Amino acid sequence: MRKLFFLSLLAAFSLGAGAQSFDLLSLGAGTGLDGTSFEVATRLGDHVQVRLGYGMAFGIGYTLQDQNSVVSVPENPIALNPRYIDVPMKVSFARNDVRLLFNLYPGKHKTFHFTLGAYLGSGSFFKGVIKELPDVYNTIGLDMGKYQVRAIDNEISAELRAFGLGSPGFAILPYAGIGAGRPVREDKRVTFSFDIGAAYQSQPSLWARSVKEDGSKAYVDVTYNDIIDLSEAIEEYGQYMNFWPVINFHLYVRLF
Repeated sequence: MRKLFFLSLLAAFSLGAGAQSFDLLSLGAGTGLDGTSFEVATRLGDHVQVRLGYGMAFGIGYTLQDQNSVVSVPENPIALNPRYIDVPMKVSFARNDVRLLFNLYPGKHKTFHFTLGAYLGSGSFFKGVIKELPDVYNTIGLDMGKYQVRAIDNEISAELRAFGLGSPGFAILPYAGIGAGRPVREDKRVTFSFDIGAAYQSQPSLWARSVKEDGSKAYVDVTYNDIIDLSEAIEEYGQYMNFWPVINFHLYVRLF
């Protein structure tokens, strides 16, 4: 699949080689299910346009603090019959990435296009933080070799990450879709574009903030054998998260 993806990108670039390449440039901004993005776009001939951008979600989320939506945890997790207390938990979508996309136009002057490309980044797309935990949570946790997953400053932090065709630390999420609009038009200064498609991100895994033996802090992959109940939930529902749906709108202004 990885080889097919890179061959597709190479074919898209080859289609645009020739005259009128890089002679026009537009700047764009947009929003959608993949966050808010800012792009620079140019054309490779009449049938291919290239978009390079940066996308981000602003950590839009909510805090579970009302009486009916609190998180209950043991006040002392090592006690035989612990008393449970309510603590707040904040969850948010937070995807940040670089996008390289190719719009392929079957018609020389048409706006309908196919899009191939990729989202590149850390792979993190969902975050959760449990706050205001008792001090005992700062001293005990889940031992994972050189790491211990536990509270830091009375907070436990975790993320869902998916790397697509990439590897831990660097995600490559192939994207394919269709749309309408041309980011770059010689006859118009301002243009609009609409896109719908999906990015393949693979099944997500759970990463939690931990403390190393030397005291340094890092996020580590919590394997399926470490937290059985949570692992089963990820296994059950993660299969529906292999693809990230994308619907977005962009406004472009041609610079020259």
